[in-house]
Amino acid sequence: MPLITEESSGVTALLGGQIDVTSTAPFSDIPQLSQNKAVKVLKQPGLNARFFSLNLRKAPFDDVHFRRALSMAFQRDALVKAVLFGEGVASHGFLPPSLEAYHQAKPLEVTTYNPERARAELAKSKYGKDQKIPVITWGSGWWKRTAEIFVAQVNQTLGTQFTVEVTDPNAAYARQKSGDFHASIWGWIGLVDPDEYLYDIFHSKGWRNFGGYSNAGVDKLIEAGAQELDNAKRAEFYRKAEALIMEEMPAIPCFCSNIHNLLSAKADGFVQKPYSNFGDQFSSMTVA
Repeated sequence: MPLITEESSGVTALLGGQIDVTSTAPFSDIPQLSQNKAVKVLKQPGLNARFFSLNLRKAPFDDVHFRRALSMAFQRDALVKAVLFGEGVASHGFLPPSLEAYHQAKPLEVTTYNPERARAELAKSKYGKDQKIPVITWGSGWWKRTAEIFVAQVNQTLGTQFTVEVTDPNAAYARQKSGDFHASIWGWIGLVDPDEYLYDIFHSKGWRNFGGYSNAGVDKLIEAGAQELDNAKRAEFYRKAEALIMEEMPAIPCFCSNIHNLLSAKADGFVQKPYSNFGDQFSSMTVA
């Protein structure tokens, strides 16, 4: 199994007959590839949550009004179109659509693009629009494009002076862990449980709580959800926890992207998983 770092190179290798399956593909290529009879395109909503991570320990993100203003200052649907080429959905929470019982699909006022409300919320903040904040991203693909569009829209809407800081993925992750950042485009992929998202990212002791968010009420709800065995009651705990999180906006939800696998026409029996567990996916696969 070759390791091909560039998505476009994986597509080229598949079309050239060098490989029979890819783990992903560029979003921009999916519409055209779907019309190619030599390729099987598998896709479904992923288990990913893409968001803008904010460091609540640093100004101006220690101010809830500033964070809310940012959330209403950009168009999530525009990002889905421009970055994902329609291969995903806008997010109004942090639990992805694949977790159906827990997913918040309804747009919220605070996650809806509204320039007037965004500027009104900014006016409540102790910080003005003269904020020069770097937003960390990496590479040259859709992560970078997401940050660029977000920064452009926020600056246009609020009059801020955000910039895009491009680095490599390892450096970006190291800075997240150490707290050496103000804001960054970020994401997380769990497996099957809401606790992997809300606890890991937003519980006071969550191992991916890089922004320093802490709310005792949220902690209690997340802990209660983890201990509850009744699925309906569990969902209620997590919905309440997420509602409190959205009020305080410690991170800004963006979108959930579809996942893709490309197969050659010779391949059969490949079972796509939303979390890309290749051991399971290959078990029934054959290549003619």
